[in-house]
Order: sequence, then structure tokens, then C-alpha cells
Amino acid sequence: LGFHPNIDMNLFDAVNHALTTMPSGGFGTHDASIGYYDSVLVEAVITFFMFLTGINFTLIYFAMMRDWEKLWSDEEFKLYGFVTIIASSIMALSLVFTSEIGIGDAFRKTIFQAVSIGTSTGYSTADFAAWPAFATLILLFLMVVGASAGSTSGGLKMLRLNLAIKA
Repeated sequence: LGFHPNIDMNLFDAVNHALTTMPSGGFGTHDASIGYYDSVLVEAVITFFMFLTGINFTLIYFAMMRDWEKLWSDEEFKLYGFVTIIASSIMALSLVFTSEIGIGDAFRKTIFQAVSIGTSTGYSTADFAAWPAFATLILLFLMVVGASAGSTSGGLKMLRLNLAIKA
């Protein structure tokens, strides 16, 4: 991907990305996707909203109503967060040990890619095809499993993974 550091996201790009991040459509205004901006702030904001798209909409409603108990007690939500964090961490360590990427950059890249692929949004900030095979295998797992039932994300859904674990 071609990176252009220190480029601010203009209003046109911000509106377009906002309209395709929440429904997890993933449309980008540049060939390099979100990697074009090479911005921690842009990536953090988009990662946050991509993660939200992977949450069951009913839980988002409960959060808006400030019913935190229903959000924090939901098994699927906890599994979604756990799988995202563990997958990102394992991929980051894999990148650190097999390349010259620092730990901070490795976590930055893997968290974004894990959430993007897990929610089937499709944004990218890195050429993950060049990552170690183990990391790409984890991305494949995230792609198949997806995020929560009742979200815009694709995949089998965390609800079914949770049931499979219990079975």
C-alpha cells in the first residue's frame, strides 16, 4: 500500500468513511484504503466504530438507555471483545517476532485489521497478505466467525461460536 504520512482527512473523505464504517460497507475514497492517511487518530476512530458495528444492535440500544448491566453481562459481547483482543495480540506478537515491526506498530496494524476483517468492513491499513502465515490464518478465522448476531457484520457470528464452545 502506498502511504502518505501527515495527510488530514478532509470533510468529503470523512463523510464517505462515516457512511461506510457504521454499516460495515468498507467503501474507501483512496486505493490504499485507510492506510492512505497513515494516521493513528483516523485509525483509532474508525476502529472504534467498526467494533461498534460488530455489536448486537439490541446491546447498543441498552447502552444508549444506560442499562450497562445488560451490556456487560452479555456472553456474546464478552466473547466478541475477548476474541478480538486475543487475535490482535497473537498477530502482533507474530509480526514482532518475524519482522522488524515494533510492538506499537504491530498492535496498531493488527487491531485495525482484526476488527476490519472480523466485522467484514474491508478497510485496510497494511498489506496483511505479506504477514506470516499464522497471522493470516487468524485473520481467516476472524473472517469466518465474524462478529455478533444482530449486527451488520458477516460470518457465522460469535453466538454460534459460543454455542460450539459450550457444546
